[in-house]
Amino acid sequence: MGKTDERRSWKETVLRASCLATQHGRLAALLGVLLTRAAAQGAGPIGLSTTNLPLAWDNSRAVVYSCDPGTLGDRTNGDAVRLVDESFAMWTAVPWASLSTQRGGTLSADVDQTNYDRFMGVRDGVTPIIFDHDGRITDAVLGAGMSNRVLGFAAPEYYNDSTGEIVEGLSVMNGKLLSGRTDNAVKTVLVHEFGHMLGLSHTQLNDQYLQDGNGDNNADIPIMYPILRTTSECPNLAPALTLDDQLSLAYLYPLSDFSTAGGNVAGRVTRDGADFRGANVILRRVRDPGHTAVAWPSGIASRSAGTWEAHLLPGGTYRVEVEGLDPDFTGGSSIGEFDPPPGGVVREYYNGVSESGDPFLDDPSDAADLVVGLGDRLTGINLALNTTARPLELGGIQTGTLFSTADGLPPCQFTVSATAGTRSLTFDLVIDASKSADILVQSGQPVVGSNGNYTYSHRTQTGSGSKSLTISNGTNPPIRAGTYYVALINHETAPL
Repeated sequence: MGKTDERRSWKETVLRASCLATQHGRLAALLGVLLTRAAAQGAGPIGLSTTNLPLAWDNSRAVVYSCDPGTLGDRTNGDAVRLVDESFAMWTAVPWASLSTQRGGTLSADVDQTNYDRFMGVRDGVTPIIFDHDGRITDAVLGAGMSNRVLGFAAPEYYNDSTGEIVEGLSVMNGKLLSGRTDNAVKTVLVHEFGHMLGLSHTQLNDQYLQDGNGDNNADIPIMYPILRTTSECPNLAPALTLDDQLSLAYLYPLSDFSTAGGNVAGRVTRDGADFRGANVILRRVRDPGHTAVAWPSGIASRSAGTWEAHLLPGGTYRVEVEGLDPDFTGGSSIGEFDPPPGGVVREYYNGVSESGDPFLDDPSDAADLVVGLGDRLTGINLALNTTARPLELGGIQTGTLFSTADGLPPCQFTVSATAGTRSLTFDLVIDASKSADILVQSGQPVVGSNGNYTYSHRTQTGSGSKSLTISNGTNPPIRAGTYYVALINHETAPL
């Protein structure tokens, strides 16, 4: 393993870390930042090597870290070091994971804005935990004013491009924002940042709980969520690792019998038959969906496939759902390497044998639950992302300009097929509010006629502006399998 293979400049590393924030707002690149509250918001590795391997330390030996000898805001060095040790201990205590950490020697100088480059970006075998006493290091590294938003940032500072092995880490804690906070709040920040240093990504699981007015459920927000979960609703929430956090760590540092610790479920996400990366797959146990839940973005552990997996699942009945990653989660708030996240993912459930990318066959609200037992391995739980619309085919009668019906020309016409089991077809006509046009639909044959007199089975109500037409089991006549011809007629005197 050559030095060239390992080296990552500290500036590049900081752009590949993750942070914790105090507020809703976003930072640039993959920054491992914890924001406080002006940034919003699955589990998995923070990044991959060039050979598609998750970044992780060699767990055959302890991860050794060295602390700054200075103070952290209003905390003495002794208090700060104690909280660092306790925070690392939370990760090493994760069941079914094989990881150890050890505090090494103290850094050679009190680190501040004048000398931080002696400790960051230096391949010296030291993993520094830097106490940014007054926020000036944070401003120097991330930009002026960022010390008012960023509680801390961390990263795997050096890693081997071929093997993914992390060989040095980096973490900076912002004492300017940590001053005046409880030990629980500070420890939450430290545990979060050390998670990034150990190779863990952000997660957006249970983000609906953060500001819902109920502080009782904030404990179900993972530690690796990119906003500090100790809000005004629960100002002294004790740090604790959720099942989602534990899965992330155990995936990177598994014991040999990891798969026997709980249920195991895996699958892939596709769109139009092709693998799709960056859809957030969530498994929730039906009886306690907020507490017993894990998330895994498809493809977070592979740049070539839309695979996802879940482990450590307690026995029970689970529901699988898929959602899009928050489009605002970019830069320091990004999840894995999805920066920016892909769009166009509609929230829906895994629907068993009825799973389909066709929203007319697979209702997004229908779910096929899974029964998962200890040691079970359920594979092939594949999700086909629903498309938001089915393209119309040319009906072979007329395309292009929509002439006035007074011209006696046949209407512009298309076709769409309803297969067996299709529940409904919806046609939306988007047109200027001052214009007047209608949708006519005929089952099995083209709409025919002229000068406003046409044969059809369904039509929109006459009137100007945009309108919609739905055919379902409740319409007259009801929907049936076959080809539908869709005609547009123009009530204007001029072409549309």
